[in-house]
Amino acid sequence: MSNQIKPCHLPDIFEVWEIVKSCSNWLASKGMNHWTKDYDVETIQQKFRETTVFGFLENNVINGVISLSTKPPIYYNKEDFSHFQDPNAKSFYVSMLAVRPELHRKGIASQLMTFVEETAGKYNIPFVRLMHMEPCEELNKFYTKRNYNLTHTRDDEENLMNFYEKKI
Repeated sequence: MSNQIKPCHLPDIFEVWEIVKSCSNWLASKGMNHWTKDYDVETIQQKFRETTVFGFLENNVINGVISLSTKPPIYYNKEDFSHFQDPNAKSFYVSMLAVRPELHRKGIASQLMTFVEETAGKYNIPFVRLMHMEPCEELNKFYTKRNYNLTHTRDDEENLMNFYEKKI
């Protein structure tokens, strides 16, 4: 089996959308509806414009995606930065980590995160930051196991947001 991580491009949008939509449904089955209301094809198009979307390919089929940027997503506010080790440091911001639900626990998300961390090191970017919504203890454990520090939580009146940071 030939695996690789490569940038996705606009012609890949519907394959990326299929993965995100299946993850939205998986999250909704666990009582978390934030992706269902926050992600649609237009949002994915915006991700392609504002971030770099990478795909995890197995035999030329995209089975996982992650978006990466040196600009924080719009849902970060000024107060969030005060909790980071070095609020002004150049950082990678991870969003839209999604793996086909039938392939969960196969190491795809870990490989995507390792790729991000290695890329940060390669470009001397000292931090990787991300946020995920509660109540997903599975994700808390995933990021903690990868040595991400929970810097803070924020209640946005609809969801509890967990912010993480890792020094590279």
